Formats: sequence, structure tokens, C-alpha cells
Amino acid sequence: MSPATSNHTASRQYGWISISLHWLGVIGLLVSFITGQLTEDAPRSAMNSHVFWATLMAAPILARVIWRAFRGFAPVGDQALVLTLTQTIVMWGLLLSLLAAVISGLLTVWSGGGAIDLGFVSLPSPIGRNYGLHEFMEELHEVAVHAWIPLLVLHVLGALKHLIWDRDGRFLAIFRPASR
Repeated sequence: MSPATSNHTASRQYGWISISLHWLGVIGLLVSFITGQLTEDAPRSAMNSHVFWATLMAAPILARVIWRAFRGFAPVGDQALVLTLTQTIVMWGLLLSLLAAVISGLLTVWSGGGAIDLGFVSLPSPIGRNYGLHEFMEELHEVAVHAWIPLLVLHVLGALKHLIWDRDGRFLAIFRPASR
């Protein structure tokens, strides 16, 4: 392997923190989405399951958003400008929709006058009941939650492009940390 190839490959690898936050974020997203879908038309007591899991999973999701916001993304290498632009839009879109979903979810509960009950601790509403804000947060939450679906599909397609078409090792990089 030439030095140029070695540096090119190294720049596409991730550390343990990036990999852990990525997969914890994936788990958080799936658990939150599934419990939300299962309890969407259920009584409030059933919705507590979604609120519980989504609140617990908010920490790794927010950590992932903050980590990427400050660390940026791995270099994309040589590809068409339209693919680079698409990748940038998809990645930032995913992070922003996740951030909006987490914040609007918390504010939906709190603006409805409820507390977030985690069993071992209850997080009372810091804002109190506000019907207008509650309605807005419910709508924002719905939009944010569904905005990531096409973005996730594009993200997976991009990953498969790296695996099947480019064969550049980028797909596998999110499964194993960079060696020191």
C-alpha cells in the first residue's frame, strides 16, 4: 500500500467514540420510532412507554449530533459533486431531524403540562401547560420523525454504494475503529 493510499484510507476510518455514538444513535432512533408507532393511537398510559424509551435514547442521539457538529464528517474522497452535495445534505438532514425530534418530543410532553417519568426520576415541566406551543411541538415532532426516513434510506444507499460500487473500505469503517 502506498503512503497516499494509506493516508486516504486512514482519513476514512472512525474512532471508538464515533462508532459507538453512531450505533447507539441507530438503536435510539429505532427504539424511539417503533415505540412511537406502536403507541401513536393508544391511551396516554401506553404513550408513556414511548416517552420513557425516547427520553433514555435522547442522550446518545444528542451526543451523536453534538459530536458530528463539532467534529464534522470524514472526507468524501473523489466523487461527483452532486454525490458530495447529496451526502452533505443527507448527513446534516439526518442530524437536524433527529435533533428536532428529540427537542420537540420533550417539549410536546412538557407543553402539555406533563412530566417525563423515567421510573427512577420524574422530569417536571419547566415551562408549564401551553396549548399553542403544545400543538406546534406535536406537528414539528411528526414532521421531524418522518423527515429522517427518506434521509436514512439515502444514507443506507450511500453506504451500499461504498460497499458494492466504490469498494473503498468506507462501509466497513463504521464497524471497526481506526488502529492507532
